[in-house]
Order: sequence, then structure tokens, then C-alpha cells
Amino acid sequence: MPKLVDHEYRSKDIIKQALDIFSRKGYYTANYEEIAKQCGLSRTGLYKYYANKELIFMETVQYVVDLITERLQDVVNTKMISSSQRLKEVLNVFADFMQNHKFSSILLEFAVCMNHDQPLTVSQYLQESIKSLGKVIEAVFASLGESSSYTLSSAFMGRSFFRNHILQPLFGTVEGEGNRYICLFEQWESISNKRHELSIEGALNSGLQ
Repeated sequence: MPKLVDHEYRSKDIIKQALDIFSRKGYYTANYEEIAKQCGLSRTGLYKYYANKELIFMETVQYVVDLITERLQDVVNTKMISSSQRLKEVLNVFADFMQNHKFSSILLEFAVCMNHDQPLTVSQYLQESIKSLGKVIEAVFASLGESSSYTLSSAFMGRSFFRNHILQPLFGTVEGEGNRYICLFEQWESISNKRHELSIEGALNSGLQ
């Protein structure tokens, strides 16, 4: 009786193995045969799942983007917590991501590839994943809308770091998304600064009374 193969499980395992290789060696140094060997497959066997290295890489990036989105969505869906606690959870997601060498490396490598003389073609599936991440980030911003100026300032600093290292390279690959999120960050910076100014003004007025 032939051995049954769970193709969905096998595909996910290939992506996890490829994540390890791409994060260590980079996209251009890694090769198709190396990925096949680490997965315990022949080149022909790997071809049944992915026709080339670029497809594997794009799905690896999508895998990481989807993980970030899921974790941020969990924070948004959590009820009955304060704005400061919600901010702490969001920043924990960002911090955990940056501390995970494989995750941070794969998206930095993606940024390198997209700035190459011959940039890779971003798949439609990855574009949709990036858009989903954008939507959940908007939801995170909205959930902090009534926060104190201190909380908003802290949130902005955390978002700025994550934006420069991760979000900007990602959103810049999807038409219209880059400019939309630059505007969004600028709006939140303005809100944060305005509330900070009002809190200082209120403290000075209280001191003068």
C-alpha cells in the first residue's frame, strides 16, 4: 500500500526548513538543491511543491508576515485591558519578532531583494498578507485612540522603529500601500505630539494657579 503524504503539512515543513536556510545564507546564496536536501527530498520531489526558489522565498516571507498579523490580531481582540497594557502587548510582539533571528532576517533579506537591480516579483498571496497586516496595524492604532499622551508617545516610538526596519520595506512593495501607511504614521505622530503639548500646557497652567 503506498504511503500517504499530507501535502499541506509537507509544504509547511518545506517553508520552515527554507526559513532556516534563507535567514542564515540569504536568498541569493541559498540554492534550490540545498533546500531540497534539508527537507529530505530530491530536486524532483521538491518541484512537486514549488517550481523554483523564488516561489519558496515568497511563501516564506508570507509565513512570517502572517505570524505577525495573527499575534497583533490577538492583541486587538483581547477585551477588558487598559490602553497601557494593550500597548505593552503590542510592543512585546514587535520585540519578540526582532529578537527572533530567523523572522527578522527573512524580512530584511526581502528588503534587500526588492532593492536589487532585478527585484523579485511579489506574489498576489504575499500582497494580500501585507494588506492584512496593514489592516490589523490600523486596528491597533484605533484601539489606542483614547490613550494618554505618554502612552501615545511610547507607542509612536515603538511603531517608528518597527516601521523603519520592517513595515516600510513590506508596504513599499504593494502599490498604494506605502504612501497610505506613511500618511497613517504621520497622522499618529501629529496626534501624539499634540496631546503631549496639551499635557505640558495643562501642567504649566496648573502650576500657575
